[in-house]
Amino acid sequence: NLDVPKWLRILHLDRLNSYAVHWLERRSKAFEPTYLYTMEKGYFLLPDAAKSRHNIRTVNISISARHPCFGNRWQQLLINRFVGYDTILMNSLLHQPGKGYLYNFQTKEFYNLTYARELPDGSARVGDYLVTKCGVLMMSLFVFFTTTMSVSFTLRETQTRMLKFTVQLQHHARHRLPTFQLIFVHVIESLVFVPIMIGILFFLFEFYDDQLLAFMVLIL
Repeated sequence: NLDVPKWLRILHLDRLNSYAVHWLERRSKAFEPTYLYTMEKGYFLLPDAAKSRHNIRTVNISISARHPCFGNRWQQLLINRFVGYDTILMNSLLHQPGKGYLYNFQTKEFYNLTYARELPDGSARVGDYLVTKCGVLMMSLFVFFTTTMSVSFTLRETQTRMLKFTVQLQHHARHRLPTFQLIFVHVIESLVFVPIMIGILFFLFEFYDDQLLAFMVLIL
C-alpha cells in the first residue's frame, strides 16, 4: 500500500501543500451561508408573532467551515469555492430525515426535500425514473447543441467580418482613402453580437443555476 502522507513528508511536499492551501484560502472570499430547515412548510410561512404565540421555537445551530465534517483543508476549500454548502446540507438532510423544507437566506431559494424522496411504488418507479432521466438528458443536450451552434455562428460571422474589414482597410490605406467611416461601421456591426453572447450567457446562468457550469458549457 502506498502511504501518501509518508511520501509527502519525505519529499517535503506537505509544506508546499500547506502553503498552497493557505494562499488559496487568503484569496477566497469568506462565505457564511444561513439556512432554515423545517419539517412543515406552514411553520416557515408563519410570521414571528404567530410563532411566538403558538410557542414555535427556532433552534440555532452554528457549524464552522473548518469543522472536520467538511473534510481536510483542500476539501473545505473546494466546498467553499465550487461545490457549495447547499449540496452538502441537502444530501445530509435527505439521508437522515428524508423530508422537510430548506430555505437559503442568501439565494432566497426554497427546496422541497419531501418531493425528492417521494417515489411511486411498484414497476412505475423504474419507468418514471427512466422517463425523468431521459427528459433531463434530452433537455441538456438540446440546450448544449443550441448554445454551441449559436456561439459557433457568432464566432464564424465575426471572423468573416474581421477578414472583410482587414481587406477593406488595406484597400483604403493603399489608395489613401479616409478610414474613419469604415472603422465606425465595422465597430457598430460588431457590437450587434455582444448582446447575443451576453443573452446566451445569462440564459445558461438561469438554466443551470450554476455560473461556473454555464460558463464551461459556453466555452465548450
